[in-house]
Amino acid sequence: MKQAAVITLGCKVNAFDTALLWEDLERRGYSVIGEVGMADLYVINTCTVTNNAGSQSRQMVRKVKRINPASKVIVTGCHAQVSADEVAKIEGVDYVVGNNEKGRLVEIIDLEDKREVSRVVVGNIFDEKRLSQRRISRFQRKSRAVLKVQDGCEAFCSYCIIPYARGLSRSLPMEEVEEQVLALAESGYSEIVLTGIHIGGYGLDLPEKRTFLDLLKRLDSLDIDMRYRISSIEPTEIDDTMLDFLVSSKKICRHLHIPLQSGDEATLKRMERTYTPDDYLKRVQRIAERWEGVGIGIDIIAGFPGEDRKAFMNSYDLIKASPASYLHVFPYSKRDGTPAADMQGHVSPAEIKERCAALRALGEEKKEAFARNNVGKVLPSVMLEGKGDDMKSLTDNYLNVVLEKSDVKGAIKGSGIFPVNIRSYRDGRCYGSLV
Repeated sequence: MKQAAVITLGCKVNAFDTALLWEDLERRGYSVIGEVGMADLYVINTCTVTNNAGSQSRQMVRKVKRINPASKVIVTGCHAQVSADEVAKIEGVDYVVGNNEKGRLVEIIDLEDKREVSRVVVGNIFDEKRLSQRRISRFQRKSRAVLKVQDGCEAFCSYCIIPYARGLSRSLPMEEVEEQVLALAESGYSEIVLTGIHIGGYGLDLPEKRTFLDLLKRLDSLDIDMRYRISSIEPTEIDDTMLDFLVSSKKICRHLHIPLQSGDEATLKRMERTYTPDDYLKRVQRIAERWEGVGIGIDIIAGFPGEDRKAFMNSYDLIKASPASYLHVFPYSKRDGTPAADMQGHVSPAEIKERCAALRALGEEKKEAFARNNVGKVLPSVMLEGKGDDMKSLTDNYLNVVLEKSDVKGAIKGSGIFPVNIRSYRDGRCYGSLV
């Protein structure tokens, strides 16, 4: 049996697309692995958020070609979509397949029959007007699944190339989302991460003009033992009506990832974000007040063009005042093709590095404070895969918990939601036991 390796660079949406590719290749008769190992075929599903994406792709191609010089290499995903010609010039790449064509990758490139096809199969992403995807039956994870319910974005933030990689906002019809959820529940999954490029824009393109809240209510009403986690949502899309529902639901995880990007008003305007720092802080504080125990994650970009020391401290102080439970800190990276790349006032790499270090240290403080506040509590958790006897669980409010080995029975290593007592926090980790 031939072996294929599917390698994912990037976000949860890419991870979902990879899972579909995995199943396609298995149907084609391949044994598939999700890591860099010996294989006859490598599919590299790329990211394009920063200019470093190109070098990452080249490095990965070189790496797999060293493992098997005779292998075929297909590069797909966002970097392939926006930089197809550049990717095609990378030595060792056999095919370049765009995001529009990713779902038909195995059809397009008939690897066994070696029929003639173009090396570059990349269409105009803006021609894609609807989201259609076949039902997925399983993931490599045993207890958690990822479900893409939306793709594309029309926000066009000044630093972001993703609309050109993913196209216009497109939503999976509610009936199809429900079918996929029921199928995943039947397969034994206990948690589904609902994901998209701009998930708060869900439904606005559908003929019946649904909203993301409509979708959540529909999923919440299903008579299945399932919990749902929202992958990332904009602060402007969590109004009081949405918050009322989230607080009342027994199936939505107490966890929201809410991008900030900057806590400085002038910087947010240059980023073309649609809220003020005060709007953001009031919103996350209200969420924490209303939704007891909620975990709140924050994205922040350090060193955006024009961000002086005062602007940086505005971000730092806002985060310090916020109820954040963790931070994702991103050093600003110039992305060709975006308005931000041509802005004045680019910050030096050394200064960006220093600001990132300060934010990450603050993030560790926030993480520890949140974790310690949960010590002694019993929280609903799903099991995560571990190495050897090292088992972990993930709580509904997004705490990773190392379980005591004596508590871990083989019978519970699969699906299900289990009560876990958070016993301690030390050395940056939560430790607990099954109740």
